[in-house]
Amino acid sequence: MKVLVILFILMAHTVALPCTLVAVATEEGSMVVKIRDNVPRNHIQKLEYMKGADGRIVQVVTTHNHAGRAKLLAIKSGANDMGLSVVFADVGTLPPELRYEEDFNFKLMDQILFGFSSIDEVIANKHLIDGPRLILLADKNGIAKIEVAKDGEMSIERKSKGHFALTNHYLAFDNPSVPNPGTIGRMRRVSTALNTAPPKTLEETVAVAELAKVTEGPFRTLSTWGAFINKDGKVHTHYEDFHTSNLCSSTFL
Repeated sequence: MKVLVILFILMAHTVALPCTLVAVATEEGSMVVKIRDNVPRNHIQKLEYMKGADGRIVQVVTTHNHAGRAKLLAIKSGANDMGLSVVFADVGTLPPELRYEEDFNFKLMDQILFGFSSIDEVIANKHLIDGPRLILLADKNGIAKIEVAKDGEMSIERKSKGHFALTNHYLAFDNPSVPNPGTIGRMRRVSTALNTAPPKTLEETVAVAELAKVTEGPFRTLSTWGAFINKDGKVHTHYEDFHTSNLCSSTFL
């Protein structure tokens, strides 16, 4: 058993974690959802509120190590009290040594949530966004999809009504290697649902995203996090931790 656990942990650090992102813009507001997958018991994940130096409040999903040290490893998704939400996914068609080189900006999520108030501001500061990246954003005016190739080439798409979905391969660029069946299958299921019956609420968007849940194999769906930003910029979030059965729905602003 110990050998299997060690193997799974090593796999988590050497392959792209199979996550799924969905964004929807309607007449009532905008939504973004992330289905987060990883090796169960590899770390601790939490839903937290953080406060920036300027007093800005953000709600984030964070990961921490074990053994009681509770070291913060990363912010995985979040929304701020200015009405901006962001989620990331790994580019699985690149090997890890090319995804995370020395100059990779691991603080980009923090910079966006604590530094910007809208998609317009993020795009105005796109020089901060290095590659490779797969990003979905939402604010009161709509949604955006940003894909960044390894060489820095960037694709930006925006919608005030409609939807986007991303898994772990590029849609805007040629992929460096053939996407695996998992990322293709998750994209197909989610895209079919979005095109067949576009969701109108956060609950419906979560249900569509959860069509991509992974329930077997070393990687499992650990959590779902989503945010709805109405036209006034008020944020309502949904979080479900499938490992601890913790379900949280909250509104801030």
